[in-house]
Amino acid sequence: MKWPAQRQVTALVVVYGVLVLGRAAVIAFPWLPDAMGRFVMSTGQQNPTPAPPAAPQPAPAGSGTTVAPPPAVDSTEWPFSVEAEVKAKPSGLWTVAREFIPGPVRIRFEAEGTWKYSPESQCGPDGDMLSMISPSQTILKSAPVGSLIAKIGGSSAGQTDGTLYLVGSFAVIEVGADVKGPLYLTINDDPGGFVNNSGSLKVKVHWKPVPPAAPGQH
Repeated sequence: MKWPAQRQVTALVVVYGVLVLGRAAVIAFPWLPDAMGRFVMSTGQQNPTPAPPAAPQPAPAGSGTTVAPPPAVDSTEWPFSVEAEVKAKPSGLWTVAREFIPGPVRIRFEAEGTWKYSPESQCGPDGDMLSMISPSQTILKSAPVGSLIAKIGGSSAGQTDGTLYLVGSFAVIEVGADVKGPLYLTINDDPGGFVNNSGSLKVKVHWKPVPPAAPGQH
C-alpha cells in the first residue's frame, strides 16, 4: 500500500519541477513564448487544410445565353460596309455610323462587347431583360433596356425624328425608298440617364441597294 503513494509523490515532484523549470525559462528567455507561437503558426501555414472547391459563379444579370456567331459576310453579297465604335455615353444621344443611307436598302448589323446603362448594370448588345428600369422610359420603348438600337434619318439630338430599329447583337433590316438619311446607333436607355453610362460596342454594318419592286408586285 505504500508503493502507490510513493509513485504519486514522485509524479507530483516531477510536475512541480517542470513548472519551476518552465517559469525559470520564461524569466531567463522572455522571447521564448513568442518564438514558439511563430513556429506553430508557420507549421500550420506550410500544411494548410485544403479549401473546399469554389461554387460556380452565376452569370451576370441580363447576359443571356451564348448564341452561335452569325455566318461570315460575303463581300459580293454585301458590297458596302463600315465599322463603328458605339459608346454607351455618346456626346449627344446617337453615334453616327454612316452619313447617309438611301432606301430602298438592306442593312446587316453585327455587334459585340459589353457596356453599362448604369454604374451597377452591365449587358451586351441584346440588352438586359431583368433590368429594373422600365422600357417605357427608354428611347425605343419596345426594345430591352441596354440593347443596341438604330435610327435612320433625323438628327443626333432627336429621339424619334427618324425611323427606329432594334438591332441587338445581330439584325438584317430592309427599308423602303421613303426611308433615307444618316444612320445612327446608340444604347436603348432613359435619355436622362446617359450621364452615368460607360463602355462601348464594336458594330459592323454592311448594306446593299435593293431594286425597287415593279408596279403590281409586293
